[in-house]
Amino acid sequence: MKIMVCVDGSECSELAFSRVAVLFDKEKDYLLITSVVDKETLPLAPFIGPEEAATRFKASEYQQDEYYRHVLSNYSQRADSFAGHNCGFSLLGPDTGTSTIGELICNKAREQHVDLILLGRRGLNRVKRAFMGSVSKYVLEHAPCDVWIAKG
Repeated sequence: MKIMVCVDGSECSELAFSRVAVLFDKEKDYLLITSVVDKETLPLAPFIGPEEAATRFKASEYQQDEYYRHVLSNYSQRADSFAGHNCGFSLLGPDTGTSTIGELICNKAREQHVDLILLGRRGLNRVKRAFMGSVSKYVLEHAPCDVWIAKG
C-alpha cells in the first residue's frame, strides 16, 4: 500500500505521523511524507512600498521553504526507523494550476497513485473555517483514495 502522510510540524501532523508509524508494514507498504509550503500566509506589512514588499516576500518565502525542508528532514530521520528505504519525500509549493493546500495534496496523491492519505485536523471554529477553509475537509471530499484524519 502507498501511504501519504502530510506533515507541517504541528501537533496535529505529529499525531498523523505517529499513526502511520504504527500501521506501516515494512514488507508491503511505501511511505510518502509530504509537506506543503503555504505561500498564501506569508506576512506582508500593509503600508510598505512595492519594492520593499517584494523583498520581504522573497525573504519570507525562503524562510518558509527552509522551515518545511527542515520539517521533512526531521520526519525522514524518524521514518527511517520503521520504513527504511520504503520511503519518499515531497515538498509541495503552489503552482499556477492550483490555489489551495488541499488541491495540492489531492493532486500529488493522484499523481503518485496513493492508496491512503493521513493528515491531522486542527479543529477550526466555524468563523476561521469559513475564512480559511479546511484542508482536511477538502482532502476528505476530493482525494482519489481513502483518507484517515487524526483529530488534534
